[in-house]
Amino acid sequence: MNYVTDIVYKLLKPKKSGLFKPIPYQVYATELSWLLGLKFLPLMVEMENQWEHVFSYTESEQLTYYQTALDTLSQSDDPVIRGIYTQAITQLSSPQLTTLAEMLTQLPLLSTDDLGEIYERFIEKCHYEDKQNFHVIVPQALVDMMVIVTQPRYKEIIQDPHAGIGNFLIATDQYLRVTTENLSFSEQWSFQSHVSGMETNLTLQRFALVNCAFHHIFTAKTLPVTQENSLLSNQQMADVIFCNLLFAAEQAENLNRTLAILQYLNQYLNSGGRAAFIVTDEILQAGGLAQKMRKNLLDQCVVHTVLRLPQGCFYPHDIAAHVLFLYKNSASEITEKIWFYDLRQGMPSFSQYLRLTRDDLVEFENAYGNDPFGKERQCFPEEDEAAYCYWINRTELEQDRLDFRASATEEENTFEIWKALDTSVEELETVTTLLNK
Repeated sequence: MNYVTDIVYKLLKPKKSGLFKPIPYQVYATELSWLLGLKFLPLMVEMENQWEHVFSYTESEQLTYYQTALDTLSQSDDPVIRGIYTQAITQLSSPQLTTLAEMLTQLPLLSTDDLGEIYERFIEKCHYEDKQNFHVIVPQALVDMMVIVTQPRYKEIIQDPHAGIGNFLIATDQYLRVTTENLSFSEQWSFQSHVSGMETNLTLQRFALVNCAFHHIFTAKTLPVTQENSLLSNQQMADVIFCNLLFAAEQAENLNRTLAILQYLNQYLNSGGRAAFIVTDEILQAGGLAQKMRKNLLDQCVVHTVLRLPQGCFYPHDIAAHVLFLYKNSASEITEKIWFYDLRQGMPSFSQYLRLTRDDLVEFENAYGNDPFGKERQCFPEEDEAAYCYWINRTELEQDRLDFRASATEEENTFEIWKALDTSVEELETVTTLLNK
């Protein structure tokens, strides 16, 4: 067990105990986020050390002073601190608070450079364990690849209208730090103010702010992720837009919300701007409004690359999805030819124990080439038959469908077989439980 995994295991261990079982994972993650901020944020920003203050009292008094500390931090002058603790009302009992405080006190000395990765992994694990979770987390390897090939640049306006826990914004910030090494601290602060996200859900926005803070993203006057509906407010035009348009629940309203965010992307992307976003297979093949939206994108932007993703990428959600890469040209250039690349063929079905990695994406990344507008392909199907990719003209698309319409493969059939077996095992376990009662 490596260092980060070991710390994440320690953070999750109390949740497995009887003392915390009644508390939902979402609430547990929220409470621990507040406590982690209380303990570690004073090491990163100018902030009163409320941790020492709260836990200097007796166990019976700590809960009262803890809530007082949360109230105080919700009025902080720092927008990120204030955002993390907005409407912060603890649901912990005194014994639960004491248990979590003791656990955090007993952690080994942590570097602030490791906090971001630890926190991200912790939230991810909570989502895996929570069978009712409402957010689909994108594998970090996929986030990193999408940012790298899109190549956001210094001083460009970069947005995520459905930010979740802020993965794309953090990956963008890290990419810019690497590609602009010679910038001063104030200049790095400046490009952080150009990277922003919106999230409608307060809990997710809170997770995103903690995630950003632990990754050293502190903007001077604004929040890196605001709690608002990007569809209901006027936003700044963007040069780069990243977005994950996957929802845990299969509902008609989610289809409409996805289409609305696609319209946002089309409306707020600057001329010469690029976008990379993840959508379900359904959006790329459905008729009606979905077909109309695809036509608008193809007519008003250049959709140059469609990447078909492997099954099981978004565990615990069984969602089939693609990534679309596009740009908007000031010369009114429209989509004429699209490069399709299939990662679903020849790939295993991913799961909780077999996660998508950069090694799984490196062939696509190399084939994509060094041009963020997709104009420098390094690999073609006639040259490399192992790379399931091909060009197709816009005129050949039936109803502007953008799903990778390959025939069923052995890998897909295997996925369906394992899926059926998993269902059978669950049914057998249910029957066994009933018989043993």
